[in-house]
Amino acid sequence: RMRDQMRQVKEQDEARIWTTEGLSKFGDIIRKNQNNIATLAEALVANVVTYVDAKVAGLFMLEENEDEENLKLMASYAYDRKKYIDRRIEIGEGLVGQSFIEARTIYLTKVPDHYISITSGLGQANPSALLIIPLKANEKIEGVLEVASLKKFKPHEIAFLEKLAELVASSLVNVRTVERTNNLLQTSQQQGEMMRAQEEEMRQNM
Repeated sequence: RMRDQMRQVKEQDEARIWTTEGLSKFGDIIRKNQNNIATLAEALVANVVTYVDAKVAGLFMLEENEDEENLKLMASYAYDRKKYIDRRIEIGEGLVGQSFIEARTIYLTKVPDHYISITSGLGQANPSALLIIPLKANEKIEGVLEVASLKKFKPHEIAFLEKLAELVASSLVNVRTVERTNNLLQTSQQQGEMMRAQEEEMRQNM
């Protein structure tokens, strides 16, 4: 019994260290890519797959237009290109849309056939586990992270990805705000230059 307790304590310590190191690693990734939302999304997805030893991942982000909202696939790792690239999902559509609208994590160990496949040198296989996590910041869902693996996720891996999802959501909001501000600034500068050019033309005409 004592040996079992010691092993359990050791496993808990290893999981805690793994989680802390992971959050630190992803914090660095976010800081290095905070000026561009596309490169940030790509870096996050590629590193998530590596860190949790998954095989497939996709990062969907909320797109808000004047009359509609949908989820756009911002970055993917090992997705079936023909099927998923440039893909948009309606709010509430499929498992990703369901996770978004219900604001809850979906964890499946029996993945529906043909939902997503993992391709390797040995051919194609159905994943053993699928994890879909909403990206929540300030009580608002900003997107969804989807990860598939050939092995089941351990409880501490799910907890880690849920913590990471909060970090990713906040960073996406910040980067998007910076991009919007820069775009507004650029538009304002262009309008100012046009006005100055028009004023100069009017002076010359006078």
